[in-house]
Amino acid sequence: MTQEEIRVQQEETELEHISAAEARELGAIVRRLAGADGEKISVAVRLNGRPVFFAAGEETTPDNEAWIGWKQNVVERFRVPSLLMKLQYGGDGDRFLHERKLNPERYALAGGGFPIRVKNVGQVGSIVVSGLTDEEDHTLCVNGLKELKALKF
Repeated sequence: MTQEEIRVQQEETELEHISAAEARELGAIVRRLAGADGEKISVAVRLNGRPVFFAAGEETTPDNEAWIGWKQNVVERFRVPSLLMKLQYGGDGDRFLHERKLNPERYALAGGGFPIRVKNVGQVGSIVVSGLTDEEDHTLCVNGLKELKALKF
């Protein structure tokens, strides 16, 4: 996946609006899209600074929740998908943390966090998946947003 592909995904997933109920629906969509991998993932959705959805599969551990927090912090601070940030730094997490002067206990360079954006408003939240590869986590977020958009708008 390239940086340009991710930028296009950001445009394709921009919503007209989103409510807390729709954000919870987004989390449920992602769990369903995960199919057989659903028990391996944790999913979190934040909207306007507050958690509105969290689910952890049977095969997850507390580490998945920690990864969600680290990815979420990247998305909320830099307002871009966490996989885009990873690509921009060539996967060099140490350089990312050093150059940005970030606390390694709060940030990690990993794919799977994606901004929720509303047209003419900007970023209003985030969706984060943890449990698969960086690209698989990322793709679940993107596909979930695309499906929500197709269903609602």
